[in-house]
Amino acid sequence: MLSQPALLIKGLRAMFLHPKWFLAGGILCLLVAAQPSSAQEGPYLGLQAGYQTYQGDLDGNGTTLGLRGGYASSTPVSVELRAGYGDSRNYQLAAGVEYAFFQFEGFRPYVQVGWGWYGIEAELLSDQVRLKGHGPDIGLGFDYFSDARTSIGFGIAERFIRYESDDPRVRDNIDGRTLLLTARWNVYY
Repeated sequence: MLSQPALLIKGLRAMFLHPKWFLAGGILCLLVAAQPSSAQEGPYLGLQAGYQTYQGDLDGNGTTLGLRGGYASSTPVSVELRAGYGDSRNYQLAAGVEYAFFQFEGFRPYVQVGWGWYGIEAELLSDQVRLKGHGPDIGLGFDYFSDARTSIGFGIAERFIRYESDDPRVRDNIDGRTLLLTARWNVYY
């Protein structure tokens, strides 16, 4: 019987080398990738550092630092909480779910979805105005396991935040869409 990586390679080859087999190759890849990862089950704690850029009604960019913690189950799904603070006086508290694909030579790709609560100080007519918002986020990335208890990873996420303010000069429903690039380090217990 072929291993997971061999089946995945076979499915990718069928997708791109034989156009008539594109759908069958894609289904094979999804079935292989849906196997549980071999990362350790249990709670984890970690750190994350990132660079974010605002793309909606707000403009600017900056760095963020944060803490993360969660639980990795024996299935390929884990749940987590994230808290962070950035140099543009922004903060976040978010919850998310990650789906981890198969692990190949220490690398494990994932996709994630979540919901967060955010705050930021924005400049308006030479005054600092506090905006508060919430919204979903989606992302993807990978972790590399140097051993069964530690991983480092990189990811990219898009946040779809809607901000509001108590300041009457600020309109409601401000588009705070944000692109976030992160590096993370997790320790599994």
